[in-house]
Amino acid sequence: MNDAKIITLSEFLKRMPPVTFIGVMGVCGKTTTCSMIEHICKSAKETLGNKFVSIDLEKPELFVDYLKEMKRDGLVLTKIPLKILNEVVETGLIPAIAVFTYLEDAEAYAPIFKSMTYTNYIIGTDEVIDIIKKDTHAPIRAKMLRTSINVLPKGAKLSDFPYHVREDASLAVRVAEIFEIPNAVVAKAISEFKGLEGRVEYIKKVKEVAYVNDAHSEHFASLKTALASVAQYKNTVLILGGNGTESDMGKDIDKIAQYCHTFVVIPGTGTQKAYKHILKRDDIVTIYSNSIEEAVVKAGERAGKGDVVVYSPGFFPTLWCGNREERSRRFVEAVRKL
Repeated sequence: MNDAKIITLSEFLKRMPPVTFIGVMGVCGKTTTCSMIEHICKSAKETLGNKFVSIDLEKPELFVDYLKEMKRDGLVLTKIPLKILNEVVETGLIPAIAVFTYLEDAEAYAPIFKSMTYTNYIIGTDEVIDIIKKDTHAPIRAKMLRTSINVLPKGAKLSDFPYHVREDASLAVRVAEIFEIPNAVVAKAISEFKGLEGRVEYIKKVKEVAYVNDAHSEHFASLKTALASVAQYKNTVLILGGNGTESDMGKDIDKIAQYCHTFVVIPGTGTQKAYKHILKRDDIVTIYSNSIEEAVVKAGERAGKGDVVVYSPGFFPTLWCGNREERSRRFVEAVRKL
């Protein structure tokens, strides 16, 4: 697509036709949740027809194509990163269904809550709904739907996936219930989920050490989720580091450290700020590395039988590793070479 066809986010939002808007928000888990909702909706053509479109508000090169796909009174699904939340709200595009994965600061989403009406829905786990009720000072008129893995329909085969993936699936189930999509369709769609690259992705075992790729992790919330999914007490070598993030490692270091005996640290502006927290730990060996490839080798040297090496950066990508996809590719290639 040439530059002449690229439009701004504000222009795109203003040109969108009237639609029912599903917005997925939170610190982590948005992509997995969107993927499940998308597959369910695309599998439910008898219920929803052909008016469903999934879009990415961080890909302006696709905005013109999205406008061609959208239908008046259609159904549109998207992630809403916090950094563009105000711009979305200012254009008047308010989610009819707001799905929240994991929250650290509910008040940050006050512009959404203030704009939602009695005909709208907020979906979250018990923990998330409780945080919203406790921390949000704005009046909330939307209906709140709690969810848990107990709502997964019979026949949904997700037992091999980590707990947080099943929680994400339960969010998708609640969305399906609003549109009265049959349980059989939902169960089949969820069972077909294969996981996503770079998100708690098992790569392989080397000398009885498992290697897990969570390269898309950009916040400590997602890093903690990854460790809780695959690690046990002190059996993990964690590769982390990158450029600055809004998360504060200080309040999370204990939860992270309970799983790890070694940190292999990759440089970046965020890593520098985290050093003071990392170096306080006398129960964790800290090793410095200059690249992802070197980190994989050093992690393997520290890991013992039955250990797990987890690459979950917890920070944004650095210039030298490009983007999340690039650092995921580099980690996987380095592990394949072991």
